[in-house]
Amino acid sequence: MASIHQVVPIYNGIRCHAWNADQSMLAICPNNNEIHIYGNCNSKDTSSWKLLHVLSEHDMEINQVDWCPSSHRLLTCSSDRNAFVWTPPSAGGSGGDSWKPALAMLHTDRAALCCRWSPCGKKFAVGSSARAVNVGYHEAEHDWWVTKLLRKHRSSVVGVDWCPGTNSQVLATASTDFRARICSVHMEGVDQGPPHPPPGFTNPLPFGEIYAEFSCSTWVTAVSWSPSGLHLAYSGQDSTVHVVGLGPSVTGGAALQCVVRLKGLPLRTLAFASDTCLLGAGHDSATSTGGVGGGP
Repeated sequence: MASIHQVVPIYNGIRCHAWNADQSMLAICPNNNEIHIYGNCNSKDTSSWKLLHVLSEHDMEINQVDWCPSSHRLLTCSSDRNAFVWTPPSAGGSGGDSWKPALAMLHTDRAALCCRWSPCGKKFAVGSSARAVNVGYHEAEHDWWVTKLLRKHRSSVVGVDWCPGTNSQVLATASTDFRARICSVHMEGVDQGPPHPPPGFTNPLPFGEIYAEFSCSTWVTAVSWSPSGLHLAYSGQDSTVHVVGLGPSVTGGAALQCVVRLKGLPLRTLAFASDTCLLGAGHDSATSTGGVGGGP
């Protein structure tokens, strides 16, 4: 039977968290500028979880953390306008050595709000209050993480998610300009294979161009792809959830499939448990669950 154990003081709260690939380790931000990494997290006895590392390179509160399942690297972004790529110790992050931070060159003058590793683990995306997305990759010659700017937004970018099955070349964004977008982030010389558009689109676009744009009556707060890439969900500050269907049978590449208005408060995060099950969480004290149709 699972036990309940207070990992951080209840008055602190947890601002963001991320699990490693096998869910044996957990990285959390206790609402400050630190990341706490716990081990033995696959145990149901939460009192046996062990604090292994404290990462404290940021100067201001951390807004999001993401754990790459393939390289085991951590990605963090903060209100201090910086993002760091953290390389684990040689023992896979569970030894006595420290994590090594590498500053990602964002060159932004606003807070970094959200971040996600690409499925291939070679690129990442950081959304910011500078109305832009930084798409980063590792430049082996100089051993640093450089980024390229995507500037198609008119307000803060608060959510990003990578489209599955596109060789990490398509990114969805959520913005407070009342829009969710599907963007091309194809990089010549960085991506493997030919340019790959999202489902339902035949012509690949160069970096920074928009495949599709979807409106909302208020801020878009979160965005998420289904595992197949055939559905894109985004939530609004007006307690709505929008699901877009994509595929070869949809004229023009995409069409709005449905809009659901929730009875409670707005959602802040979305995740597909499967192609037919969408989860959401926000300002209410419960998780929302919804069914999604089989395809467009």
